[in-house]
Order: sequence, then structure tokens, then C-alpha cells
Amino acid sequence: MLPSNACAALGTCAQLEQALRLATILKSAKVAASELAGRNRNVLAMAASIRRRYGNDAVVITEGGDGCTIVARDTAIRVPAFRVKQVDATGAGDLFAGAFLWSLTEGHDLEACTRMGCIAASEIISHVGARREADLRALFQAHGAL
Repeated sequence: MLPSNACAALGTCAQLEQALRLATILKSAKVAASELAGRNRNVLAMAASIRRRYGNDAVVITEGGDGCTIVARDTAIRVPAFRVKQVDATGAGDLFAGAFLWSLTEGHDLEACTRMGCIAASEIISHVGARREADLRALFQAHGAL
């Protein structure tokens, strides 16, 4: 959902702005991030702009097949996507977020969290349906993320 569409669906634009300011970690798809960041096309600059605007500790922008970007106080990185044949993108953003947050609670740094999110998203898009078919911990280990 784009931020401009979210205002009508979730309340007022002022309420959405307030919610975005309350997020410790703001995760957005690139299309929504571009709307939040304005004209900037550089994804690292978009994330930095959003972080400054809303005061989040970190901003993560997922870019589909191009991977993702994260900007935080001491971090500004792009993590490439893990190449798989895309069959169905259903659930990719949700599994990315779940793997990212799990790894964060396990004490991993932001780069590792982002890498695990990308690994998890690559697993879910490789088959039909939003349920994972592989052992994510084994995938994380196979890709050197754990």
C-alpha cells in the first residue's frame, strides 16, 4: 500500500505521519519509500531522507530482485538479492520482515539481519504459496549468514 493510499484506508495523513515517526525500524518497499522520500532515486539517499524525516533508528527499503537497503546511525548498506527463479512473490515482504526481526532479537548486527531477510524472501518466492518449504536456519548457515 502506498502512503498516499494508506491515509484514506488507515485514517488521516497526519495520523500516518505520526505512526511513521513512532516506528523504531521503518520497513518499506521501494515504491512506497520513493513516495515518502520525494524525488530522490538513489535508494541509500531515500532511506537516509526518510530516517531524517521521521527520526527512526533504522530504515529498511526492500527492492525486490535488487535486494534491499538499510540506513541507521552507523550503517548504510545495500544487500543484493539471492538469485532464484521467482515463481510467486506472495509473502516475500512478510518473510523478509520476520527473518529480519528474528535475527535482530537474536543479537545479530543490521547487515546480518538484512542478509537473512533477503535469504528468507528468496526462499518464499521460489515456490507457489506463502509458506516456507525450506529450513531457514539451514539456508542462513548455507549462505554464511549464521
